[in-house]
Amino acid sequence: RFIYNIDGITGLYRGFGCSLMAKVVYWYTTTKVDE
Repeated sequence: RFIYNIDGITGLYRGFGCSLMAKVVYWYTTTKVDE
């Protein structure tokens, strides 16, 4: 159960990281286009 809990946290963190990275890339590309 402990391993499953860690795996769930890792998956959640990974999903959040991908979402955050996508937002950063989107913001970076829009900023580059504006300039």
